[in-house]
Amino acid sequence: MSKETVDVPIKDIIIDEAVYPRIQYAWQTAYNYSQSMKAGAVFPAIVLGRYRGKLYLVDGRHRMEAFKTLKRDTVPSVIEDFSNKKALFVAAVNANNRHGKALTFDDKAKIFGISRNYRFSDADIEKLINVPVDSFNTLASRLPSFEGKSKGGSNQVYPRVVAKALQKDQITEEEAYSIIRSTPRKDLTSQS
Repeated sequence: MSKETVDVPIKDIIIDEAVYPRIQYAWQTAYNYSQSMKAGAVFPAIVLGRYRGKLYLVDGRHRMEAFKTLKRDTVPSVIEDFSNKKALFVAAVNANNRHGKALTFDDKAKIFGISRNYRFSDADIEKLINVPVDSFNTLASRLPSFEGKSKGGSNQVYPRVVAKALQKDQITEEEAYSIIRSTPRKDLTSQS
């Protein structure tokens, strides 16, 4: 049974760094998709996750960017409901592992870090990212490391300004990770 496809305004789609597994999209891939679409190719709908009334990108960043390149305001989407961000994250990783552009090693390092924050077991992380447990040290070395420690015993380390907000429960671990992945290190350390 296939799910219904609906056109969703691109401006309503959230790309949450604590959910979406890719560090960045490949503009060349998105451009190539746009040119194929222009020539009449039909691509599968993107997948969105609805959580607390908001729509999060689960799968299809390159397709969505291709629609933006074509100056489209909406993108064909399949919407699935989720009860928590952890489930959204797992669905996004699984979808991006199955098809499309292969996840890079840095993408897998990001997934590793988020998985650690969610306290996944080594066996679960190994299955999620298709990387043997004996390679985890290499993945961990790719994670950003800063001065302030996270709370809750995770191995993630944050800059002081982010760590302070985390300690005061002003932001979640997922939001802290999103901040450090989307802000250049020099900007974070200058705020400390």
